[in-house]
Amino acid sequence: MAWKPFAALIATLALAACALRPDPATKPTAQALVTDRAAMPVALADNAVAALERDGRPFFYSVAGQGSAGPYRDGSRLAFEYDALEDRWHALPPLPGARGLVGVAAAGVGGRLYLVGGTWGDGSDRLARTALAFDPATRTYTSLPTPPLPVAHALIGVYAERYLVLVAGRAEGGTVSAVQMFDTEAEEWFPASQLPGPGRFGHAGGLVGDTLLVTGGRRAPGGTPVAGSWAGTINPDDPSVIDWEPVPDPPGAPLFAAAGGGVAASGWVVVAGGTASADLTPAEGAPARAAVHVFDLDSRQWIGEGRRRVATMAHRGLVSDGDQIYTLGGRGPGGVITGAVIPVALGPQPRG
Repeated sequence: MAWKPFAALIATLALAACALRPDPATKPTAQALVTDRAAMPVALADNAVAALERDGRPFFYSVAGQGSAGPYRDGSRLAFEYDALEDRWHALPPLPGARGLVGVAAAGVGGRLYLVGGTWGDGSDRLARTALAFDPATRTYTSLPTPPLPVAHALIGVYAERYLVLVAGRAEGGTVSAVQMFDTEAEEWFPASQLPGPGRFGHAGGLVGDTLLVTGGRRAPGGTPVAGSWAGTINPDDPSVIDWEPVPDPPGAPLFAAAGGGVAASGWVVVAGGTASADLTPAEGAPARAAVHVFDLDSRQWIGEGRRRVATMAHRGLVSDGDQIYTLGGRGPGGVITGAVIPVALGPQPRG
């Protein structure tokens, strides 16, 4: 996932990037903020999130996910749109079908919201062959060809404003390291160079330009978050070819169910929240982290870190309104599911 640069975001991040590259004496940090954004209508975790710009205005989307009670306890079909300028949420038509979903990957391309994968939220934990495009203008869903290998809790990115890049995930029989690409113009899937090493799910990262970061995740439910981070460079002449190289893990323990996203203005990937627990699954409320880490794709190094006032996990990604970066929902301290829109603000800070 990568965000188009907006003026305010460039003003903040470009100054930090210019200082970082010629002079390593500064680094970006996460600044602790209290959100003043309206909370989602329903508290949800493991919900698919993405952002789209329409008529120069930013909109956030939250689809599916796990609620805390009632019909949403196992998984929901709910979909919401947030108007960032009006600070208002609107209910959208629910997902087609009778069952809810969790672990869906979402990305915005060409004015449409794409939804891929997930598991049925009926307690069976079975994989769903989901591939949908939602058109915000008509408020309608369109069925698309499904991935050859159904997955849940996968990482998704957008390449060249055309291709969805679906990395690894949980599949039938275990986790996989497969990389699957979807051409949104031709509406067809094709395989790409797989992620090195064992499969993983619940991993985080982001894609900026032609470079993708993958970090964290688990190999099995309840297992230890995995070490081993990778940067992959996509071949512009043949997007199915990805040159993977190992990169350092973020400081501290590897993370599971963190939120990640790429910042196009600076060439950074931001990873926020997650859990380092090896004992509990997200549904049981694994201890969340407040950590935020910043990875520079040019230098292939983690160049900044910080903390938020609220520790969260069970995320599917980050979104941006051009001024700030946010998580939507998730699980907070004690595993409590939240509907909060929680910011992550970045800026250059002196090393100390």
